[in-house]
Amino acid sequence: MHDIRELLEIGKGQAPPSSYGADELIVAGRRRRRLAQVQRMGGVGVLAVGLATFGILAANTIALRGAPGTGQTVPRNEPTLPTIEIPPLTFMFEGYTAGAYRVLPPQVATTTYQEASIVKDYQDANGQAATAFVGFLTVYRPGVVPPAGYTSGTPVTVNGQPGFVQERSQDHITYFNGFSPSSQPAFMANILAWQYAEGGWAVINSIIEQPTDSVHRMAAADEQAIAEAFTLGTASPARIPFQAAYLPAGYEVVSIQGRSFGAEDVGMITVVFAPSSAAGTDKVRHFTDDGADGPAVVISIVYVASRPPDAPPPGSLPNPHCGHLDTDTDLYCSWDVPGTNRAYGAVMHDPANTMSQAELIQIGDSLTFDDLEQPDTWHPVS
Repeated sequence: MHDIRELLEIGKGQAPPSSYGADELIVAGRRRRRLAQVQRMGGVGVLAVGLATFGILAANTIALRGAPGTGQTVPRNEPTLPTIEIPPLTFMFEGYTAGAYRVLPPQVATTTYQEASIVKDYQDANGQAATAFVGFLTVYRPGVVPPAGYTSGTPVTVNGQPGFVQERSQDHITYFNGFSPSSQPAFMANILAWQYAEGGWAVINSIIEQPTDSVHRMAAADEQAIAEAFTLGTASPARIPFQAAYLPAGYEVVSIQGRSFGAEDVGMITVVFAPSSAAGTDKVRHFTDDGADGPAVVISIVYVASRPPDAPPPGSLPNPHCGHLDTDTDLYCSWDVPGTNRAYGAVMHDPANTMSQAELIQIGDSLTFDDLEQPDTWHPVS
């Protein structure tokens, strides 16, 4: 049995990239992206992929979900917007390139939006190829109202459709050098929001997480080019690599992060289940550790590349293994995924901290897994 901390060490070795890093994720429910080219961080933070998947970067005021707006209205007399339907939990665009930036294939699908990382490739000081994470493209389903802070600012048009651009201060970058938090002074960053369909908004949000990446941040013209190159494609339902025979009454899938274990920016699969009453198709929810969106079950499937040096000997821990991390009061349970020779582990958590250990174990024991190395065979979410 892998213990919880061992699963958190998967950022070491040659595992697929971990999409989140560092202790602050567990504490503050912050979201980070880790690219394959970025040095991975070990320790408890890697588990946070499954524990704070749909939170926001609390250290960055530019992450504007829920931010207040200025109350400006959309400009009038625009071309007619197309009417488009995007089902919940569906991917409906592909990765693409605009100028010096790449929008990666979206890895997050929820009941209200899809989201993709934006990156820029460059050569580092040693002449080696490197990639900087510079922000997100979030595409809200038609009918979903984005937070007001996005749909305000200076009116613009994107391909003749209405939008807004604004410049906001990203207060500082909180990052971890080992386990010591550091920060970078504030700088200005851009946000562009536009209507891609009737009642449908998309947002490009510039976020920098590594101090050295700030020189690669997007200018307003870069965001405009990315927006103008955006197109929708064929709808593809999100898939999950397991089925749960037991869940609390009324729980259903509300968000999924990760489409395989080999994506460039996401190396884990995280599925969030929550009561159907909280999974509304028109209200943006994140189910972070503050419990504001109510109880949920967050299940992360982790590829374990190698055992960390301080891992307990195989077979020395119960399967499942439950416990707390350092001073964190939240309860986590971890399992070996059967039939994988301990190559994969599962971690479960209730971000609202309302479920008992017995119920978390009941859920985990009811899981049956698909072939984790064959994403095309995973169950589509209906």
